[in-house]
Amino acid sequence: MVTNSFTADGTPVGEPARNLGIGTVTHPVTTFVADPNPALSKVIGPGPNPPTLFQDFSYQLIPQNTGNVPLDSFVLIDTLPIQISATSVTSGAYSNYTGMVTVSYQTNLAAFAALGTSAATSNTSYPIPALGAGEYVTHLRWEYSGQVPPNMAPSSSSNRPRINAQVIDPDNLGATVSFGATITNCSDVTAIHDPSGANTAVNAMSCRDFTLSGPFTQHAPNKVNISAFGGPYAVNDTVSFELRANNSVNASDPLPIENMVVVDL
Repeated sequence: MVTNSFTADGTPVGEPARNLGIGTVTHPVTTFVADPNPALSKVIGPGPNPPTLFQDFSYQLIPQNTGNVPLDSFVLIDTLPIQISATSVTSGAYSNYTGMVTVSYQTNLAAFAALGTSAATSNTSYPIPALGAGEYVTHLRWEYSGQVPPNMAPSSSSNRPRINAQVIDPDNLGATVSFGATITNCSDVTAIHDPSGANTAVNAMSCRDFTLSGPFTQHAPNKVNISAFGGPYAVNDTVSFELRANNSVNASDPLPIENMVVVDL
């Protein structure tokens, strides 16, 4: 506790000078307590959620430093389930971080190989290179150079590290993948808090699962005003509309809509 005191003298009107007493204020003193805390969450999308077989979909990863101290050796690794074939991956772009991000992939037959390195402000996309017979991607890795300061996070929802992939049948080990199967994907962030060489290891994990969908449609009706003039309109003016009964891009591809009925209200 810290106490600050003061004394004051004064002369009230019409009275002799006097001491006005002592004033004090006391408050607690808090010392800084380090809280090294990497955080990680994961969402499915944009795109279908859940997907069906051989349909393009994506995972978005959200690595952060939610603690109050910088972190060293900040590494994000995603372990792909055997039912998933990755097609491309993005580096992400970040706020409160100015280092470099190296993206790598590992297969069942080879150690990690770098796809590329980009500045933390540049969300770069990397295609998965052609693989050999019987070879498939098992892990994806993001390595962050230097120190990752507090409040580091993807700069926007569109700048999160992203995995683009498909669910395949058979899976990478040759087993059948059926509609209704539960597919789980897990990621892990590891880092080091280094107060005077203590090298305290910290980590965070996030898993996301979904139930594999059968083929599905997702209606996306739309109406467009195609009148010669966009309005405003007066009484007895002619107004024309175009009705568009779309199948959303999130629907299975290809899966045409049959026996469609469009109703205008």
